[in-house]
Amino acid sequence: MLTFINSYIDQVVIGFGNIRISVVRYSSTRSTSVAFGLNEYRSAGELKTAVSRLGHFSQSSERNLAEAFRITLWQILPETQQRYFASKVTISY
Repeated sequence: MLTFINSYIDQVVIGFGNIRISVVRYSSTRSTSVAFGLNEYRSAGELKTAVSRLGHFSQSSERNLAEAFRITLWQILPETQQRYFASKVTISY
C-alpha cells in the first residue's frame, strides 16, 4: 500500500491550489486514526517523507472501513472548507 501511495504522489501535482492528500489508518474501531490530514504537507517531498514514516499497519482480522469513512467525513473534510477549489484525496489503509 505504501508503494501505491508513493506512486500516486509521483503522478499528481501537490500544492495549496492543487491536490492535497490525507491518510486514515484503519483496523478495528479503537485503532482507526488520522495518520496525517490534508493541510499538513504542501509538497510531494514532504508527503513521501511522511508516508515512509507510516510503516506497515497490522493486518487485523477485524477491519472497520466505515469508521475510516466517518473520520474522513467529520475530521478530514471540515479542515478544507477554505480551499473548496483544491482537489482532496484521502487514502484509507
